[in-house]
Amino acid sequence: MMALPAWKAPPDDVGRAWHACWLFLASFVAAFVVGEGISAALGYVDHGEVSMRAGLLAGIPACVVFALPTLLVAHYGRRAVREGHPQGQVPVWVALGVSLAFLVQNLAALAAGLLTA
Repeated sequence: MMALPAWKAPPDDVGRAWHACWLFLASFVAAFVVGEGISAALGYVDHGEVSMRAGLLAGIPACVVFALPTLLVAHYGRRAVREGHPQGQVPVWVALGVSLAFLVQNLAALAAGLLTA
C-alpha cells in the first residue's frame, strides 16, 4: 500500500478529540461565571438559602456551558471512527462522562441545599 503525500494525509481526529477535552478547563470557569451571574441577577448573593427554581435557573445554563466542549470532542471522535479509527470513541465517552459527572454533582448540591434549608 502506497503512503499518502503529507498534504493529502487525513487529519489526526483522534488527537484533536483528545485536545478538545482541554477545553473543559475553560468551560468550567465559564460555567462558574454563568451560574454565579444568573444567581446574582436573581438576587441570591448569599448562598445560604436558594430556592429550587433559582437553583435550576442558574444551574441548567451553567451545565450547558460546561458541556459545550463535548460537542467538539464528539465531532472529532465520530469523524475519526468514520475514517476507520475506532479509538476515536474513547475521548467521546470521557467527555460524556465528565459532563454527566458535572451535572450530577450540581444536582446533588442543589438537592443537599434544599434538604438542609
